[in-house]
Amino acid sequence: MKNKFKIILSVMIGILIGIVPTYFIATRGANTIYNSDVVYFDNEGTSLEAETVQEALNELYDRVKNNSSGGCPSGYHCYQDYVTRISQDSTLTNIADAYRYTGATANNHVTFNGEDWRIIGVYDGKLKIMRAEPLSEIRVYNSSTPNPGWSSSGLYTYLNQETSGGYYYGLTSEAKNMIDTGTWNAGAAAYNATAPNAYSAATGTTATGKVGLVASYEYLYAADSSCWTVTGDYTNFVTNNSCQTKDWMYRSTNSSDEWTLSPSSSGTKYALSLLSNGLVDNYGVANSFDFRPAVYLKSTVAITGGNGGASSSSRYTLELQETN
Repeated sequence: MKNKFKIILSVMIGILIGIVPTYFIATRGANTIYNSDVVYFDNEGTSLEAETVQEALNELYDRVKNNSSGGCPSGYHCYQDYVTRISQDSTLTNIADAYRYTGATANNHVTFNGEDWRIIGVYDGKLKIMRAEPLSEIRVYNSSTPNPGWSSSGLYTYLNQETSGGYYYGLTSEAKNMIDTGTWNAGAAAYNATAPNAYSAATGTTATGKVGLVASYEYLYAADSSCWTVTGDYTNFVTNNSCQTKDWMYRSTNSSDEWTLSPSSSGTKYALSLLSNGLVDNYGVANSFDFRPAVYLKSTVAITGGNGGASSSSRYTLELQETN
């Protein structure tokens, strides 16, 4: 077999999970192209043998899939479409503009910024992640009323501040390089909305930024699908249906009130918060609550290991890929 194949991929390997077209990408050597229809495969120094391009791909896929230690064979860098990669360890649901983790438990832990974060879902080929636990500080959504909207709020400013004292400023260089400027659905929603209604309201206004929070609809859609048409108020969401116990985003231990980025449609004094008992509610923007930052990652960030478990050794690992 020749030392190098230049493989023009027009193959859709959607049969792997039956969800979306998937390109399996495997490379070795300095010159690497990722997330592309063009893949350079260098077999120099390996024992891989195949007479055709397709046989080479099939054999390499089998090696990765059957590797006893998990992940790639030694000497290779292997990447898959996010939805495929994650779906090997958990189940994603295609709903409300993303493939989302839903239900009471989710293998969606990832190490980011040297910390435990969790994958909310895959948005247009990009991972959206949130910190697993709040920061060790509380902040107001905004110091005064009326609520100016998410992108003009004090909390938005703090999270995206790139100078000393801001949250973004304090991230590691590696984390900053992985973050993409994202579009955040920031329309005002009702505290007692169902997941679809909260999503519809949120998409009425968008904001851009590097760091944000989850919107109320993302919390509601993180619950089991049986809860999506349940209103987010205490009687229905918590008392009658116990939906907070069916939602991986709810912190059942050490729970505390925390902000979402969503303004409230109940009035300009309010924004929506996730309360410690699991419901969504209105609170005045000058209240100080916990918060869990969220970010979009660049499409050139790959999951390179782990299975999404909660332990530090099991979390997904990330790598910023080369782009040549």
